[in-house]
Amino acid sequence: MDEKSLIALGRRIRSLREGAGLTQIDLAYATQAVLHRDWASQGRGGRRDRPSRPPSIGHTYISRIENGKLPHSLSTPTLLAIAEVVGADLTARHELLWLAGKPPEDFLEVMGASPEGRELARAIVETDAQPPTLKAATKVVRKASERKASHEESKS
Repeated sequence: MDEKSLIALGRRIRSLREGAGLTQIDLAYATQAVLHRDWASQGRGGRRDRPSRPPSIGHTYISRIENGKLPHSLSTPTLLAIAEVVGADLTARHELLWLAGKPPEDFLEVMGASPEGRELARAIVETDAQPPTLKAATKVVRKASERKASHEESKS
């Protein structure tokens, strides 16, 4: 992820945190709790794709995120945990994922259904699209997902 993208992601997270009335410490503790809950729900059993312990999130890490000072992008579980804590709606969750260069799962599912969709998805990701474009793409995908769901319901 480039510096510009990290800064945009950090600003959006700060905006969501402040909108939720949380301090960086509040966000860190609550995000840590969500990550621990999700980690624990995966169960034990030596799975290779499961870390041996949950990630650790502190207020200094939140500060580095918000100031665009991380040397890497955030993991999808961490982004989704932050989104849950700040009460982000679907559009805001998708925006965070896009800003981190991680297209949302439903976008990939809908877009992957056709060659044209895959090409469009690849173009959006590769052009490092910013929030206004991403909001428009998210609305298109949400409508397509709703149409797909209503079509599947009508089959039942």
